[in-house]
Amino acid sequence: MLESFIWVARESFKTLLILSLLFILTIFISFIAFPKLSANFLLLLLIIYVIFAVQIILINYYKIKYLLDKDLQFFLAYLYSSTFSTTSIKRLFQLAAEGEEYKEISKIFKRILYLSERYNFTIPAAIRYMLSYIPNSEFKGF
Repeated sequence: MLESFIWVARESFKTLLILSLLFILTIFISFIAFPKLSANFLLLLLIIYVIFAVQIILINYYKIKYLLDKDLQFFLAYLYSSTFSTTSIKRLFQLAAEGEEYKEISKIFKRILYLSERYNFTIPAAIRYMLSYIPNSEFKGF
């Protein structure tokens, strides 16, 4: 579970970076404009930043979980139809990774292929490795 939250935090890095820059800019401007502000104000801003960062990570976690569950039935039909065109499981995973209409699912399949090609994982070992990074959903059971 922790690995999936870390993975989602990496996925939402750009949003968190923008939020961090806005936080630093807010502190800088507020202390230039109001030099007599107390440390309580800084603490309040820090708490607000942490709350927003956690909300962004949680929203992205549930968004990924929803997208995985929503597209699973269509993706299974796509994979089933693709099995008639190829006999190699590696080629089947390449076709699954190329499916642009299944954004989150194809990202996971791309990572599985990357593990199998770059680090010489077998396909089942790469799938087992990626399971800890997938949010709890119907797709994880698949």
